[in-house]
Amino acid sequence: MGERGKGKGRRTRSGRPAGGERRPPALQVRIESIAAGGEGVGHLPDGRVVFAHRTAPGDLAQVILTQRHERWTRGRLLRVLEPSPERRDPPCRFYAECGGCTLEHMAYEAQLRAKGRIVADALTRIGGIPAEPPEVVPSPTEHRYRNRVSFALRRRARGEVVAGFHAIGSSGRSRSPASGTRCVPPGGRMPAASRRATSSA
Repeated sequence: MGERGKGKGRRTRSGRPAGGERRPPALQVRIESIAAGGEGVGHLPDGRVVFAHRTAPGDLAQVILTQRHERWTRGRLLRVLEPSPERRDPPCRFYAECGGCTLEHMAYEAQLRAKGRIVADALTRIGGIPAEPPEVVPSPTEHRYRNRVSFALRRRARGEVVAGFHAIGSSGRSRSPASGTRCVPPGGRMPAASRRATSSA
């Protein structure tokens, strides 16, 4: 087969064109709330729910759909067209790729409100018990509060072992936050313990 016909008409198992021949169109979505997994929730023009990480309530976001189902979809954030007043710059330099935290792009007070609404939604929608969002008591320290985390370990080609949370939206790749030593949530002796574990592996 000549070069002109090479790869023409190839499709993935889902039936979509392979090789990036047709990129799904970008969509504008107004984010309404935060789901239990930390994804922003909005609605498409056809009424389906769309979930997208790294979005905040009030954002006008441009997303590209990565999963499509009859009643809901999942999207990947391309850019924020109109930022929410609840949005902030995340304090961790690994946040763009790391899946260890999901709400650090929101002000702490907004995170607490979102968690309260998640509890109320679970009781009302899933449990059938009408409930108002409870008051969420803030931690004395916004960061360095965790006393237990589970890092994924990966050995690189030269034998170096890196530890970190899985990449956002993926359970197959790990993103190493400086071998766990500069990760925002862990506190106490955990950063030093992570450094010793990876250096001796």
